[in-house]
Amino acid sequence: IECSVVAGDILGANMDIHAGGSDLKFPHHDNELAQSEAYYGHHQWVNYFFHAGHLHIKGLKMSKSLKNFITIRQALQEHSARQIRLMFLMQPWDRPMNFSDQTVGAAKSKEAQFKNFFGTVKALIRSKWLDEEVGWRSREEDRALYDQIADCQSKCHHGFCDNFNTPQVVDALSSLVTYCNNYLSRPPPAAPAVYLVQKAAVYITQILKVVGVAEGADDIGFPVSSAGSEAEVEGPLDALTEFRDAVRSIARKKGPVEEILGACDAVADKVQASAPAAARLSDQVAKVLADFAGAIRAAAAGGHGAVLTACDHVRDDALTAIGVRLEDATREGQSSTWKLDDPETLMKEVAARRAEAEERAKQAKAKAAAKLQQEVDKLTAGSADPFETLKPDLQLEGGALSQADVEAWVGMQPPPKAKGKPTPEWLPAPRGGAGEE
Repeated sequence: IECSVVAGDILGANMDIHAGGSDLKFPHHDNELAQSEAYYGHHQWVNYFFHAGHLHIKGLKMSKSLKNFITIRQALQEHSARQIRLMFLMQPWDRPMNFSDQTVGAAKSKEAQFKNFFGTVKALIRSKWLDEEVGWRSREEDRALYDQIADCQSKCHHGFCDNFNTPQVVDALSSLVTYCNNYLSRPPPAAPAVYLVQKAAVYITQILKVVGVAEGADDIGFPVSSAGSEAEVEGPLDALTEFRDAVRSIARKKGPVEEILGACDAVADKVQASAPAAARLSDQVAKVLADFAGAIRAAAAGGHGAVLTACDHVRDDALTAIGVRLEDATREGQSSTWKLDDPETLMKEVAARRAEAEERAKQAKAKAAAKLQQEVDKLTAGSADPFETLKPDLQLEGGALSQADVEAWVGMQPPPKAKGKPTPEWLPAPRGGAGEE
């Protein structure tokens, strides 16, 4: 009765939406309807009921009695709010929802897919694409991408209209991201229609804002926690990326050290003029660039391997610490791509990659050792001295056999044919008998 009283007092004789768990359909909500419609004297106290599915923890309904109760604060200690929202959006709202390592892992993978796509599109927009021919240069592929965008928009609209089918919406957005990535990965001379890819990224961001996954005023992507905008760091990061690509290419081709030192000299002026003075993040990037140039100059004396190690260090350590993701080019002649991201997330990814690499190296080493042992066993099979093989059998649990016992045992055996090998010290010489020649 208190639910009916409170709702009626605040919302009056009619409300548009009334929500609750699926277990409240009957008798709780039926009683509310009977009480309130009798009190107000009409038959439409609630226009729409939303009955949500129960939350299950690893397959079991969450409840205090089962001691599998997880609060929002506890969940946020291990996962971000965006990841939890995506996890719920990827499951039907009116059916039982499962909170498990698998569902959270799927949400994290989806978040990473969106985040990487947004970073790629931003890098594409930063390029000098307006200096080239603008338009549908690959008419069939560009038309197909346009159709994919329209199809995604249609699926999202029908998904929202179909009982808020958010799993269908997320799948449609994810499929569009996959299609765009394949479109962008085409080998030269195929050139993308940048404004079409931008249109797709803007639409995906808009839908993610509608469902509460993206926030902020950016037209594309998620806001990042790094202290600076892309416009502020574009100059120093472009300079760093260009310099790193140059020295890395020289080192991989085992080019002359003089070229590496020349690249260090060429970047010196950019270190001073690349960043606005008031931008804290760009100041950090400029410092990384200066330190990296010094590290390359010092590493050049150690050879090409030392230069490549310094290139890996600035990517995996120095830049991740300030929230910059640097992705190496996949094709010769292409430039590396930088993206702003959360520093903590980047450092966790680097730590995970290093742990995975160490585990693979450990497994490869163990596999190589096992293979080597098999070869050794194969080569030594049948080559053991029979006397040495039998020697342990002459030991009793109570201690070693006496000399008399050994001689008695030898007398019962045929004379060994040692083929020129000396008789072991522990075995007495054969005695005369029928076996002597």
